Amino acid sequence: MLFAASTSSASSSDVSTLGSLNHRLLGHKSTMKIQLDNYYTNRVYTSSSRLSGHVAIEVGKDTHFDKVQILLLGTSRTRVDNVHHPQLTSHTFLKLEMPIPEASYPIPRLYEAGRIYNIPFNFTIPSQLTINACNHNIDTNAVHENHVCLPPSMGSWGGKDDFSPEMAHVDYSIVARLLGEEGESGKRFRIMEASQSVRVLPAYSEQPPLDITAHDKLYKMSKTKNLRKSILSAKAGTITVSAKQPGAVFLSPDGASASNSKAQLELVFEPASSQTLPPTPTGVTTKVTALTYFSSGAINGFPNMGDWVRSFGADSRGSYPCTTSLKSTAAQPVKWQQHIKHQARRDSGYASDSNSDSEHSSDQNRRRGSKSSHKGASPIYHTTTLQVPLDLPVHKKMFIPSFHSCILSRVYILWITVSLSTGGSSSSINLALPLQVGVHREDASTNPTGLPSFEVAIEDAEADDHLRPRTLRVPDVEFERHALPGYADVIAGRTAIAN
Repeated sequence: MLFAASTSSASSSDVSTLGSLNHRLLGHKSTMKIQLDNYYTNRVYTSSSRLSGHVAIEVGKDTHFDKVQILLLGTSRTRVDNVHHPQLTSHTFLKLEMPIPEASYPIPRLYEAGRIYNIPFNFTIPSQLTINACNHNIDTNAVHENHVCLPPSMGSWGGKDDFSPEMAHVDYSIVARLLGEEGESGKRFRIMEASQSVRVLPAYSEQPPLDITAHDKLYKMSKTKNLRKSILSAKAGTITVSAKQPGAVFLSPDGASASNSKAQLELVFEPASSQTLPPTPTGVTTKVTALTYFSSGAINGFPNMGDWVRSFGADSRGSYPCTTSLKSTAAQPVKWQQHIKHQARRDSGYASDSNSDSEHSSDQNRRRGSKSSHKGASPIYHTTTLQVPLDLPVHKKMFIPSFHSCILSRVYILWITVSLSTGGSSSSINLALPLQVGVHREDASTNPTGLPSFEVAIEDAEADDHLRPRTLRVPDVEFERHALPGYADVIAGRTAIAN
């Protein structure tokens, strides 16, 4: 070989020169690697988290270039299988670029073979997007406020199932590019590119309860059912079970734990006769459905409100439900309270001040039940409440927060089934309640890798000024759509997204 005659008597400079020549002649492969500080496989970033590190560049031969570009990208992707052909849509909702100081580049702009060049970067996960990140037609300002919040990572939680279908993805990644310039045209081309995916779980606060109407097909906040002591017996009475939207369940910033919440059920029993006793609750079972909405075009409202199935327009839409069971609640001893119906009070002329408060407090429950006051009906009704604890199995599943974005949404439905015993007969009644999942904001004082304090930032301003500037570019909100002719191309497109 050319350098086989080299001996140990050669000087260190000669060895260095020979090694450089050998490196170039053998055509060493060019590499670009992204190294994140304090990174590990299950690392989760949240609002205000720092993404710092460096890009290591090594070229196989001397390479002229124009610039190094380092980006933090957030992209959502959907696939809708409509009648004619599958359709892929991609929306880049976040594009942060790290400016590279001129002093970081060699003069001339030439990377030499055999050397490793390290370019530092430092990003901060924003709390929300720019106002113009969502500029399509919307129904209300509340929709826009939701669309400019960062969506959580979807479909990339490793061994944890986040209830996401193949048709819906949200990806965050650090992307580094070595760009050249094509002669007089000035159009840059990519010499090398590397990317590193990261998981992001943005902070989400609790939203006001939904205003659910009869037009909203997804939720059932109250239900009434006739009870019988046996199949052939006469009606024992009417039971009405109602509930309000339970409080939100909050995840920790890394998604590893969750707070507990509870739902309160109000039961109203109107007996067929005064001698009929109220039913006995024998148990409560609960389950949660994660419902993912996705569209090939911009969504202008809240898909879980109204009737999503009938809201088809020019864009194709789809939804994907996935259900998991929660811990069942054993039978609870309940105490029924007896009340006199307002009509019965009026007919008997009985209305004492001592009972006026009780009548007022139970008035809302009474209105939810049957209001029959015809001759022969029982003049009394009974009320009680049930507390249903909610404990999400976050150790097994990944419950990403409820969110609405331009082409994707995630909501949760809490299904509650109350089992009742009336004499020798048993029955059940079901409710479907909206359930919010939020994310607590990370406490910077307990996060050693989080943002520095204001005082520290001032002291370090000169030392790492080249890391501080960030350019927030308003992403192109025009959705990229691709119509695929067949399922072979769908599979190919899915592979491309995964890569």
